[in-house]
Amino acid sequence: MSVETKLSAMSISNPTFAEVFEHVPLNRLRELVESDSGPIETKTVKRTALKRIIQKSISDVAVRSLADALKKEQLAQAIEPLNIDHKAAHNNPNSKRVLYKRFLENVSEVGIAAFVTEHVELDLAKSFCEAVGVKATGKTVEAVAQQLASHLEYEALQAYWESFDVNTLHDVAFDMKLEAAETETTSKQVLIEAIISNESVSKLEKKRPKVEPLKITPSKNKPSKIADGISFDDLHYWWGVTELKEWCKERNVMTSGTKQEIINRMLAFLSGDKENTLSKDPSERVRKPRKKSEETKKREARKKRLEKKKAEEGETTTATPKKAPAKAKETPKPKEKETPKKPVVEEPVEEEVESIDEIDLDNLEQYTLAQLKAYCEEEEVKVTGKSKKDFISAILAYNAEDDEEEEADE
Repeated sequence: MSVETKLSAMSISNPTFAEVFEHVPLNRLRELVESDSGPIETKTVKRTALKRIIQKSISDVAVRSLADALKKEQLAQAIEPLNIDHKAAHNNPNSKRVLYKRFLENVSEVGIAAFVTEHVELDLAKSFCEAVGVKATGKTVEAVAQQLASHLEYEALQAYWESFDVNTLHDVAFDMKLEAAETETTSKQVLIEAIISNESVSKLEKKRPKVEPLKITPSKNKPSKIADGISFDDLHYWWGVTELKEWCKERNVMTSGTKQEIINRMLAFLSGDKENTLSKDPSERVRKPRKKSEETKKREARKKRLEKKKAEEGETTTATPKKAPAKAKETPKPKEKETPKKPVVEEPVEEEVESIDEIDLDNLEQYTLAQLKAYCEEEEVKVTGKSKKDFISAILAYNAEDDEEEEADE
């Protein structure tokens, strides 16, 4: 299937996609593509080609959002009709990571609506909607599939614009004649809404509900410290955002959000809520214990035998020898040449490599070379070279296809 056919099969069902990018000037459209996907080598490029690149990017984000929301059982049921030969690919069909990858590959090929319509039963399609927070109202698979795709692709469209900074959004809105000057709004969300809906910024600003200023009644004197029992007003009045974030970082409390959100999180933490306030440190992730194979058990037993043998030999050499009775001095006899003994070659001990259940792409240096090798073997990552740096580069390149950002992260 050609790239053009794939792209035409993808349905950004919400009409705003075509409307939005039809009104963006060609030069600005090219800048958006280059800032998101890298420089374009050719000097001239058609609007249709640029729109296809953006559409593919948005569709991939939508597919990933669906895959992230589904459980292992749902992924397995979705790809079951494809009759994938996991044994031929040396993959574990019970691994969620494997099912996740196969799901992404096949859905990205044709798009959410087409895949669900062709391969998914009605009940399973409705469970997909439930997983992403959509109430399925359609009575046929086609209707539910279209509803699911429309929701996810519209969210991906919003996420696409949110990935750009405010200055870029101001430029786009100005070029689309939606904003006369940057002073019309300071809200990033208003700019995004204007670009998507093709409405003027000034009109949307008038529709925005007026936010009343926060009424704060702090104590007359600044509290000596931040502790349980401190009020919201005192935290808001006596401490700045930077100070509040420093306090949170020292206690591993999440620092994202507005000042009010940070203060509410701090108060929850002080009242004992650790589950919803602490940041998730990759080093503290709980790893599921894996069953040891027979080969692993043999290696461990062999290692214990060798350690026991070494310990016994060490006790023999360190034991204090008994003093022998003094003998009369004898004329020393010439020493006979001793046949050199062959060095005892010990059987190499293979250490068990701790498997990586969920790899942290931002801190790959924390893993050993053996762990990285095991990960690459399990995920079928092609590595050119044998150094740790080579394995890290290969893993990053491998995951770049699925994590075109993240990195958004979070």
